[in-house]
Amino acid sequence: MPRLLALLVLLPSLAGANDVTERAEALHQKALAAVRVGRVEQAAGLWDQALALDKHWKYAFNQATCYGHLKRWAPAWQAARAAFDYGVPEEHRAEVTRVEADAEERLLKQHARLELTVEPKDADVRLDGEPWPAPRVRMLGRVRSTVVVSRAGHVAQTLVLEHPIGARIARTVTLSPVPSEGALLVRGSPVGATVTVGGAPIGRLPEARQGSLRPGAFTVRVEAPGHATHEERVEVRPGATATCTVALRALPAVAVTPLSPSLVGWKWAATGAGALLLAVGGGLFGHAARLANDADALSPNAPGYDGDYDRARSRFDATIASAATLVALGSAAAVAAIVLHALDGKRGTAHRVDAVIDAVIGPGGALVRVGF
Repeated sequence: MPRLLALLVLLPSLAGANDVTERAEALHQKALAAVRVGRVEQAAGLWDQALALDKHWKYAFNQATCYGHLKRWAPAWQAARAAFDYGVPEEHRAEVTRVEADAEERLLKQHARLELTVEPKDADVRLDGEPWPAPRVRMLGRVRSTVVVSRAGHVAQTLVLEHPIGARIARTVTLSPVPSEGALLVRGSPVGATVTVGGAPIGRLPEARQGSLRPGAFTVRVEAPGHATHEERVEVRPGATATCTVALRALPAVAVTPLSPSLVGWKWAATGAGALLLAVGGGLFGHAARLANDADALSPNAPGYDGDYDRARSRFDATIASAATLVALGSAAAVAAIVLHALDGKRGTAHRVDAVIDAVIGPGGALVRVGF
């Protein structure tokens, strides 16, 4: 007890200038008297009453000293820290620091020390859901805490802090103003599908992102070959990322049935027949050209005309008709052969088959075009 009393005697008695200060000082004197007769806990209570009237550093310091004597380290540490908040004179700072450090070392055997600094300083801070006013220093008997820092016009932050027993943890949280723009994130399948926002491409699935978007509604379009196109309207808000998830529906495929063995034979038969008919038809067109020349050399007005010109023209007309027929048949056989070859090349698979066939037949020849 002598050491405790010595500390208390060092503190000068400061009479207040008003009634509140005087009442607080009277409680201070009663607390000193209680300490001198060994009633330390009663003295701590009296200094607590004095602090309710006047936030003076000497009341908090004496209270911390009493709690330390009682081995109540948590309130001793809190009272010593409060003394600094109330303004400890320079000549007494070392003694208050010693009391605080002694209580802290003992508390760290079963606690962790957590200190938080925030910007802006007037931000609202919650520690495990409870308000945490400044100064934000706590001794915690657990190993994990959740801290939420928020302020109007700023992006809130949530921190899950690990603080093992015996550790001193210090963190600084700086809130950023809420941006005036937003962002959009599109996730989904199939991989490689094109994503456009407002008509402008922003990327491909599985994830496409667009930042710096003005607030408002945007049309998101996702498309991929062989799949149904998806469109939806998404609302973008300032300072937030709007997210939409898309799974494109695959379009049904057209199954191509493999050719049977009998149709394989027809494939080659059509090929041969088409080639033969086109060759014969082409030859007949050439023969018809020679007949036309022979007919032009004859004149139905020559003396002794015996009908050779009429017979030559008749042979020419018949040859042209035969040639055109053979070329038409050969063209049809060629088209059939091309289709059968194409189908045989896709056997065992499922495809969408679109065929475009154009055929033009005339006295001068035949043109056939097939596309898939």
